[in-house]
Amino acid sequence: MKNKITFITIILSASICHAQIEFYSGNNFKFPVKEGKENFSLKYDSGAKLKFRGLTSIWIAGIGTETFHDIASSSFSEFEAMQKYRYGIKYSAATKFAATEFLAGTLRFSQGISRLKHPSFYVPGALKKPSLLTPGISPALPSWTSAKTPLATAISISPGNKNSILPTFQFSILETKEFYASAFKRFSAPFIPNASISFSGGLFEYGRENTSAWFQKQKYFSKEKRGAAETELNFVFPHFRISGAAGIYESPFGGNFLWARLQNFILLGDFLLHSFYYIADESLITADKSENRIKTQAGINPQYTFWIGKTSASAGILFYSAERQTIERLPSDFNEYCAKTALNISSGKCKISSNASFIYSTEKNEKEYSVQIKASRNFKSSSANASFSYKKEDSGKNTFSFASTVYPKKIMLHQAGIGFSISENEGELKCSPSATTVFKGGNRKIKWNIKTAFLLNF
Repeated sequence: MKNKITFITIILSASICHAQIEFYSGNNFKFPVKEGKENFSLKYDSGAKLKFRGLTSIWIAGIGTETFHDIASSSFSEFEAMQKYRYGIKYSAATKFAATEFLAGTLRFSQGISRLKHPSFYVPGALKKPSLLTPGISPALPSWTSAKTPLATAISISPGNKNSILPTFQFSILETKEFYASAFKRFSAPFIPNASISFSGGLFEYGRENTSAWFQKQKYFSKEKRGAAETELNFVFPHFRISGAAGIYESPFGGNFLWARLQNFILLGDFLLHSFYYIADESLITADKSENRIKTQAGINPQYTFWIGKTSASAGILFYSAERQTIERLPSDFNEYCAKTALNISSGKCKISSNASFIYSTEKNEKEYSVQIKASRNFKSSSANASFSYKKEDSGKNTFSFASTVYPKKIMLHQAGIGFSISENEGELKCSPSATTVFKGGNRKIKWNIKTAFLLNF
């Protein structure tokens, strides 16, 4: 018996010696002073991640924003009910025939799944860098601060030979009995140095509750599983990049919903021309039951980089328009217009960036102006940055924000920052100072990371 215990101890010790473990703790304290001490709140996430050969496991516990009073007065079962547990395991193995990943736990999904839930463009900045759509459904373990998701298992299989004609397959099934799947292939061809094609889709369960109100803002439909699929293409040429995608959904009211999006980049030396376009059916209901309410989007974004010795100055301007619908049961159309400018100057250890934007909506004839300036500097023992922003809304609200962060080098204090935000609305002032610290340490085997943030509201 003693020999068995000794043997197990040696095996466990050898495993630990070859393993890497990381600990994390993140805490956010909020103190709304005007609202009283009973509204002081806490949000935290704590966990550990273990890596051993091709195996990665993670466990995270935490609570959303809860008041100190509710936490202190809760029973053990009530406190347990507040917890958001996220966990998972991933095993990776590779042979000359295939590379395989198996995942299980409260997994995250992005790329094709994200586009099926939110297909329209987020309005980019005026100096957006060239990018392509990433194919697949990208199953991943939960991050330290990710939201709680249903239990799922997923598998990804890629051919071991890059020249193989076989695609990469990804498949997942959730505890809700939903499933996601994708198949994609990266390839090259004559006159096309780099390209990819992808198909993603699945069954999504969603519905909308029928309320007792006489006049409901949105149409009711029963909760059931409905199909949705997306196809995506990327082409990369020496001076041109094109990325396109299109999606189709099973409509709760019969028939199908459709959308399509296209993004292009023309690169000619120091000149870059970025453009994008999106179109969708009216009252499109996406895979997370939300109504996108965006019929069309269009944007054009010329950029140019000037050089003076080793100093570069990049300037860009973005013009954007969208045709949208109001959220009523019988929606009406309105237009949204946006213009953005940006200027980034980089000279060795110093960088300065500025941007400004103007947004106008015909729904209520509202305008919004904003401007932001950032500066960063690298020093011998640290780096630092600071930013200032101002936003003015037609409602009469004005918001000023300032933040400064220092990044020391070669010490446990990895990051320390302070900031404040002041908003004024018809003579009423609100002030929100904040402070953040990040400590990191450890070695190749054991790492730790502690983040703490404090926010006050006056």
